[in-house]
Amino acid sequence: MSASQISKSDANNSKMSFGQGSYGHSSWGRSCNCGRSTTKIKSWTDDNPGRRFFRCDVHGFVSWSDVEKQCTWQKLSLLEARDELKALKESLRTPINQQAIKEEEETKKLEEETKKLEVEKKTLEEEKKVWKEKEKLHNQLQSRGHVSLLP
Repeated sequence: MSASQISKSDANNSKMSFGQGSYGHSSWGRSCNCGRSTTKIKSWTDDNPGRRFFRCDVHGFVSWSDVEKQCTWQKLSLLEARDELKALKESLRTPINQQAIKEEEETKKLEEETKKLEVEKKTLEEEKKVWKEKEKLHNQLQSRGHVSLLP
């Protein structure tokens, strides 16, 4: 693969780190041929793992920041580390997804319980109204000297 083919592959490959913070990502550097500023990012392709290059947002790869490629052992170490990170991320997804499902089920149960309690509350409020009316009637009858009909 020629240098220009590698460049296009790295600049357009989705296996790149666009970095966060100052590590592996900065907005200063060489300008693109179009005059726009470039961003220094890291390639995570199999051919150039960890190698930094300047990328134009419009045109992609501009030039390598690292002058030379890493040695074979460095390349293999970086690829192993990348693959281990991917495996760790994937292993974390399952428990996180299971926890989310569990929480969703718990939320549904709580919502159902809330609805039941609201219905019960409404029923009790209606019963309370009825008892208040009966009590009012009872008090009126007692004040007039009538015998109580309530237990």
